[in-house]
Amino acid sequence: MIEQLLTDRGSIHIRIIDALWLCRKIRRMTHAELAEQVGVSRSTVRAIEHGGPKVEIGLFLEATVICGVTLFTDNPTEVARY
Repeated sequence: MIEQLLTDRGSIHIRIIDALWLCRKIRRMTHAELAEQVGVSRSTVRAIEHGGPKVEIGLFLEATVICGVTLFTDNPTEVARY
């Protein structure tokens, strides 16, 4: 399912956001729980997951680390995998 979701979208930006959302759901983590761990509000977590243009990159990266999304690898086919 994740591979289909990620390959259907096209944009790497959308793929990473989809992976972040999906990984949070798989871990049964709420917006509030992720917000607490990142140190932001629930609305900021929603903005991160929707690709809000005003979200600081550091917050985005922190959320991906907490949720277990792989962003950096030597194998480009593994980007945005959980």
